[in-house]
Formats: sequence, structure tokens, C-alpha cells
Amino acid sequence: MGGLLSIDTNHYTHIMTKAYITFSHIIYLFYANFIPEVFSAPDIIVSPDPVTEGTLMSLECKTRVTQQKTPSSSVKLQFAFYRDSRVVQHFSSISGYQVFPVEMNHSGEYSCEVRTSTNSKTKMSKILAIRIQELFSIPEIKLISHPVIPGANLSITCSTVSKSVATQPRFRFYKDEILVQNESLSNNYYMNSVQLKDSGNYSCDARIYDTVKTSSQVSVQVQGEWGRFTFSDHPLEASSFRPYQNMCQHFTSDDLFVWNYSYCMMVSAWKKQKIPKKMHRNTHSLTVA
Repeated sequence: MGGLLSIDTNHYTHIMTKAYITFSHIIYLFYANFIPEVFSAPDIIVSPDPVTEGTLMSLECKTRVTQQKTPSSSVKLQFAFYRDSRVVQHFSSISGYQVFPVEMNHSGEYSCEVRTSTNSKTKMSKILAIRIQELFSIPEIKLISHPVIPGANLSITCSTVSKSVATQPRFRFYKDEILVQNESLSNNYYMNSVQLKDSGNYSCDARIYDTVKTSSQVSVQVQGEWGRFTFSDHPLEASSFRPYQNMCQHFTSDDLFVWNYSYCMMVSAWKKQKIPKKMHRNTHSLTVA
């Protein structure tokens, strides 16, 4: 029939699709420009500033809700915190993050993220660089007298540099990881007339508030420069003993020996006289004085 209007279906569909896209774009622009955002971009704030080692560090993720559905119901937000792009506190209704006691390794770049409870909108804060201020340095242990010989006095000090004006560090001393001096304000450990049993690995630690730092170990070996002994009925004298006694031959009791760690020297009671060939068969045990 000539009077009927012929319609191109494909062309009509193309026009309607284009109109829908245009209309959707207009709606998006309307909401983006005229409908207020749900909440503002968050700001991350640290307290105190600067942060000192051993204290409480508090972070707050602050944002402002800009849209409410009704006067009685507000938008529910969730917060998450990051350090160096890693999650340190997952999404929750808590807008704060705290660390106590804060340590040097808590330094880093912090940020927070806010989202609605329906996950329809998320916003990230700017990065806040936090550098923890050191409360006191790692202690250093030192020997006052060295080398250490039996009968001598030995003093060990534990030194640290404190940044705290109000509180002084307290010290403890250890031998082979066993406590030998309880905590006190004294940074000195004193030993009177040391013996071989005092040999070992010594260390110390220092504490301010709840922050404790431990020194490295220092080895103390009590040793005599020379040991002197005779094979006689008199008490044996020696200032040191090492497992080298098998290297020494036992001669008659009139002979004098001087022994120094890895070898023994025999000094004959008679100058320029040959060492007697006859050896004393009885052995004597070494007793350290």
C-alpha cells in the first residue's frame, strides 16, 4: 500500500541508542555537578607531632559527611589505614589508629581510606610521612681494663645517648645471657679480683619507659701472661690453665717450669747444666690459684 510509512528498524534502533547514551551522560553530569558528594576527601592527622619512640602514636582519619538522606539517618562510613601501601588496620567504623609503644620501625608513609558501608563510594587521603624520633641509642658495652688477668679488678660500662630529659635510662648486665646485675641507674658493672670462672660473653640492656634496647656481646677471657709452678711438695701455683699440659714433661722436683699457654719452658736450677734424663714419674694436677 502506497500510503503506508516505511520505517528502517536498524536506523531507528541506532537513533534511540544514541539518545539513551546522551541522556545518561546528562544525568551523570547533573549528579556530578549539582548533587552534593556523600563525604569529603579524608585528611590523616598524627598526634603528637613529632612522635618519639616509646610513646603513644595516634592517627585520625577525618572526613566530613556532606549528604544525609533524612534528618534522622546519617551516612555510615568505614575507615582503613595503610603504612607504605600495606594495610595496618582493615575497614571498620573506627576512624582512629593507635600504636603503643611506638618503635623506630614504625616510621613510614601513612594514609587512610574512607568508604560507605555499601561500598558505593571510596576516597583516599594524601600520604603523611612519619619519622619516629629516637628516644635513646642502642647501648654500647666496654671493658675498662684489658687484657684481664686473675686477681685483677674489672669494670664493664654500658653507654647510651638519651634524648629524654625527664627520665634517665636504667641498666642491666648479663653474662652468657644470664642476669648478673639487676636493673639500676648505674651503667657500671664491677668485679673485684676476677677468676677464670668469670670468663664469658657479657652484654647489657638499657630501658626507658617500655622501650628496651640490648647491646652486642663482648667476650671476657681471664688469662695470665705467665704461669709458674714447681713439682715439689709445696702448693702448686698457676695464674692460668689451658689444655696444653700434655705438651709439658714432668722432671725432678728441683726443676722450675715457666708455662705460657701453648708451650712450656724449663729453667734448670743449675745454669749450663743439661736437663736430667731421669723423669719424675709421679704427676701433679694443676690447681688454678
